[in-house]
Amino acid sequence: MFLVSVYRVIKFALVNFWRNIWLAIVTTTIMSMSLFVVMVLLGLNLVINQAINSLHEQVDVSVYFKSEITPEVVQEFQTNLQQIPGVKEVVYISKDSALDNFRAKFADNPVILESLDELAENPLGDTLIIQAQSINDYDLVLQVLNSEELSPFIQEKNFQDYNNIINKISEISATINKIGLFLSILFLLIAVLVTFNTIRIAIYTYRNELGIMRLVGASKAFIEWPFFVEGIIYALVSVLVTTVAIYPIAGAAQPFLDKFFGSSTLNLVNYFNTNFFKIVSLQLLGASFISIFSSWLAVRRYIKN
Repeated sequence: MFLVSVYRVIKFALVNFWRNIWLAIVTTTIMSMSLFVVMVLLGLNLVINQAINSLHEQVDVSVYFKSEITPEVVQEFQTNLQQIPGVKEVVYISKDSALDNFRAKFADNPVILESLDELAENPLGDTLIIQAQSINDYDLVLQVLNSEELSPFIQEKNFQDYNNIINKISEISATINKIGLFLSILFLLIAVLVTFNTIRIAIYTYRNELGIMRLVGASKAFIEWPFFVEGIIYALVSVLVTTVAIYPIAGAAQPFLDKFFGSSTLNLVNYFNTNFFKIVSLQLLGASFISIFSSWLAVRRYIKN
């Protein structure tokens, strides 16, 4: 008997869904747009986080020692710098390697190469390249490099400050999140209103049948549950539409991401595949909540006990 009731409730909901197909299309479209905004926001956050991580990997401090400083002294400084909290790696480049790199860089410039050949000795000194764990750790590194102990040995320091760029990207990320939150709330409210009105019209359409159900002794749950199930159908269709739509968009964006980052480190399609069940479950949970809440409001208001 229970299974028969469940079957009738689902059948009633499906019949009502198809009877008001145009309203159903509008409702699922609005709900799909709400979910789509959230998915786009998720993708943008992934791209921004990857951009920040890429910038973090490019930040370093290059310390060029005077040519008369011996390798042993430079390597001793290397050991000491590696012990600074927050330092990830200190790479030693000998003056000979530095000269080879310099020649390779200006291989197409014969004037510079001829000038080097005229020099009696290598004008370059040893180099240390310091990479910290995070952008904030460079403050301590620079304090050490600017100390009186190291200053007499150093020819030049080169630190390209990406901190301002990272802060700017973080500000853009925060702005995008605010805009995304505003749009999500806006579409959420619209989805609630549209679903509410769709269920309200469904109740009005079935007002005669509902009256007959009461006369023959149908339970309150049997009368009301088809409208909740109808709301869940809207949620299922919306999640399906959003999931189908997001994959081609992510695939179309991937070549631009590969070109921008220079590799396929960030792959949106793979990310969605890896987290497919988690993402779909959260979408379904959110859409179902919107639908059931809207249906509950309509049922409470327009179906008299």
